[in-house]
Amino acid sequence: MPKFTSIEGLFNQAEQSVGPYTSGDENSSELIVFQPEQGIDITYKNPLVNNDSTKIVADRDGRIKLGTFTLNDRGFWEDANFNKSTFKPYLTDDKKTTDTYIVTDSNGDSIVYKRPEPPSSTYRYSIDALPFVTNPNDGDEIVRVDRYWDKKINSTEHYLATEGKINYYIYPRVESRVGLGNIDLFSPRGLKTASGGKNRFTVYAEGPEGTGYYLFKLNWGDGSSIEHTTEPKLLEGTTLLNHTYERPGFYTISGVVYVSYKGEKIEAYEKFETNILLNPSKNYEFNLYNYDTFANIGGISDISTLVKSTLNTIGVNPITKDTSDSSIELINGVNDFDKLELLNFINKISSDILSEEFFSFYQPYNLEIKNVSNSTIHNGFIDDELFNTFKNNGLNNFDLATTKIYKGVKPMWEQLGFESDDSDIPTENIYWKNIIPSDYTFLNKSGITIEDGDNPISGSRTPRTLYKEVIIDQEDEQIWDGNYYYPNLPKLDIYGNFVEDINIENSYGIDTAPITDLEEADDNLILNVDLDQTDTDGIIDKTNFNRLEYVQDFKLSLDQDLRLSIEGLIIPDGIEKNKNEQAF
Repeated sequence: MPKFTSIEGLFNQAEQSVGPYTSGDENSSELIVFQPEQGIDITYKNPLVNNDSTKIVADRDGRIKLGTFTLNDRGFWEDANFNKSTFKPYLTDDKKTTDTYIVTDSNGDSIVYKRPEPPSSTYRYSIDALPFVTNPNDGDEIVRVDRYWDKKINSTEHYLATEGKINYYIYPRVESRVGLGNIDLFSPRGLKTASGGKNRFTVYAEGPEGTGYYLFKLNWGDGSSIEHTTEPKLLEGTTLLNHTYERPGFYTISGVVYVSYKGEKIEAYEKFETNILLNPSKNYEFNLYNYDTFANIGGISDISTLVKSTLNTIGVNPITKDTSDSSIELINGVNDFDKLELLNFINKISSDILSEEFFSFYQPYNLEIKNVSNSTIHNGFIDDELFNTFKNNGLNNFDLATTKIYKGVKPMWEQLGFESDDSDIPTENIYWKNIIPSDYTFLNKSGITIEDGDNPISGSRTPRTLYKEVIIDQEDEQIWDGNYYYPNLPKLDIYGNFVEDINIENSYGIDTAPITDLEEADDNLILNVDLDQTDTDGIIDKTNFNRLEYVQDFKLSLDQDLRLSIEGLIIPDGIEKNKNEQAF
């Protein structure tokens, strides 16, 4: 895309938003529009050879179509002008109503038609728009937000086209209505100009007071207030609108552009819609484990509040996993971006839960998208290789201690600090895993037995208690039963005392072994979780290679705008500082 230098310059910089057709010519019966970066792959009738019909006969891309569309049916002006809150029109006097009537267009559809009077070319136009952000690191290059940007292939554009402030430039193109009034959006539509190539909006606004093209009822599609209602905005070539979106998602910007001469009445009007996609930024807080690569410690349990509330959202019984009441209709009205996030997460819990109707919705977003050169331009929103990632992997009541990841393999004998790889050979007595079972006692050593003591009752005048006597053979090697080797302890004397001090430095590896060394320096170490913090918000990776998130259980819900949200507050957990209570 070109660089943003001036608002007026956008008029000649902006490409036609949807179309023109990419296959066929004026003599073809059918024309093809292939714009995979916008979710458009259609075949439609060529109006020049089909009695003005522009009917779409094939749609091969099920994704939301991004770009700006002048609507085929403009609807009645009185409906557009009606304020549902006050039950009164926004605009009054001669703008309260305008003459329209219903016709059957060349596609066989019923639409509202308005005949321009007088039949001036000024009143024949279509609407296009350029929704964009700029790249400050590349001379303010224009980055459109009505595109599917892949976060790997087009990482720069993807992470610029995110929630936040966008610019919106509306401009006119020549009329796109043919025959009986139906739209021909996908054929070439030149810029609507006057006075030697100037923007028609600008030229007409220079006329008598009240004359111009006006923007009416601009709806940004995110639940914010509708703008330019009682005071429509005069459009000129220098008009640049902007809006800040709080969340990522698919949004439809809609409105009406009408023409008025001297402000006397509505001479003509067209409705338009612009579909955009804002990706989640790297700082966006809400994320249902939608990462390309990540490590999860602890897993996600089926009995967690997160899993239960997620399944409940689509009508799945969170206890029995019964899907008989499940339906995609339960999430109608939810932003399609959130739907994809939700269904992607459910497939990671288990790919057996979602029925065919859910698959039909997300399947177009699960495909690798290629351009006309057969090069991949988008890897899809859902990666089925990550399905069942969280299935049956939940852990409960466990201690998390030293957590590290290395490039390559660091064998256990080295992790534990043994001197050689002899300790890594299972057939060797000193194999690091040759450790006694947890129920072993000293009685499981050779030379240590327990016997009944001498009869205390014999010859006694008072009652005595029977007792057991531990017999220790100090001359025996005192080897563990089963030929276990660890712990390698000194022998016991006949009194039960060790005959020498216990070697705590290197009897089992060394005490500064990597497995417990929080300050280890190793070029192959790529993750070293530092849990020596007050609470979980402070957990860091000491290698600085990774971003860590401590995720607590939470309830997933839909807010008043039908957007996925976390219900309630998430407070960080404290971390045990008492070493005697820790795993190490």
